[in-house]
Amino acid sequence: MVELSRILDLISLLYDLPYRESDQDWQEVLDRFLSTFGFSFGSVDLYAPLQGTFEKSIRTSSYSKSEEFARVFSAEFMETDLRAYQAVAAYRDHIFRSDDEVMGISRSQRHNIMPASKALYQVFGIEERHAVCLNTHGAWADVLTVQLTEKQRSVPQSDWKMLKALLPHWAKSFELYRTFNQLRLRFETILAGLDRLQLGVCVLTPNGEVILKNEEARRIVGDARGLEISRAGKMILSSDAHQNAFDQALGSARDVVSGQGMGKSAVLAVPRPGGESPCLVEVTPLRDDTGVLQASCRGIIVLLVDPDNTESISTKGMELLYGLTQAESEVCALVAKGLTTPQISDARNTSVETAKSQVKRVMEKTNTKSRVQLVRLAHHVNVPISKS
Repeated sequence: MVELSRILDLISLLYDLPYRESDQDWQEVLDRFLSTFGFSFGSVDLYAPLQGTFEKSIRTSSYSKSEEFARVFSAEFMETDLRAYQAVAAYRDHIFRSDDEVMGISRSQRHNIMPASKALYQVFGIEERHAVCLNTHGAWADVLTVQLTEKQRSVPQSDWKMLKALLPHWAKSFELYRTFNQLRLRFETILAGLDRLQLGVCVLTPNGEVILKNEEARRIVGDARGLEISRAGKMILSSDAHQNAFDQALGSARDVVSGQGMGKSAVLAVPRPGGESPCLVEVTPLRDDTGVLQASCRGIIVLLVDPDNTESISTKGMELLYGLTQAESEVCALVAKGLTTPQISDARNTSVETAKSQVKRVMEKTNTKSRVQLVRLAHHVNVPISKS
């Protein structure tokens, strides 16, 4: 008998799946789910009958031991196997059925009528396949298949009963995945335009899981210097102190989107190794009660600024807003690009003292205390759009 704690853990994993983009994440959950009941082989297939297409097909990692078989199976057996799949999808009663029962054949006929079952037996020792349609309505035809070796055919009926009790959770997980995928597609249309920004943009669920990110955000977190995203989709900062501050900012944003708080956006400067400038992390609530993106869409936006990425920084707007002279505007641009005071004096052919004085006046006029703050201000005044 499978322990209740393990069942509850599986249910929690199933409701995490809709937020996962990676097939590997799905495969890990399927592996864990089936191994809990003593199975090694299985699959889940998400099928849209109206479109006649598979939206997602996941196999357990046990199949990866023979990549050649996977290629041959798709090429040679999918057509005949599809008939069995469609036959399973006709049943909406959450009862597992074998190939023989679904196709109305005897055990002795199976390998001749269903060559896929013969191939599975020869390569992996799979004796039987049992499948069930997860949906109780006809809009989708998602199928969970459990494949049994000789040793695995003696699974206790109590475990089969427990497995069956989890089928509605699989179905609900896939329903949420479809809904969430539509939301993801809408956001990705927007993020495609944001990819020209030299700002990292991440969209998080209210629980703080990163569900979307543009190219600049991928670049910043991909460097894994001061900021990264865990396999669970959580943002991990370089120190406990900064992690705590970030978590507090997420909590404040979460309160705002749920209508329980009035907090404002928070900005953190996250240290990075190697003498690099701190990465700026801005956390702000996201609400779309207008339904432009999705009805009552609520979450959190995290903006990431790499002050060392100065390719598209413009300080022209700051010249107008803060009354910078032409010389100060030129110095402002050089400071934003990371030049030191001696380098600025060389670039402008002035003394170091003159450059130092001009840098000081720029900081005073813009009310900034560091190059990091200056870069962030430049991003606010002139949105950093790539020239490419």
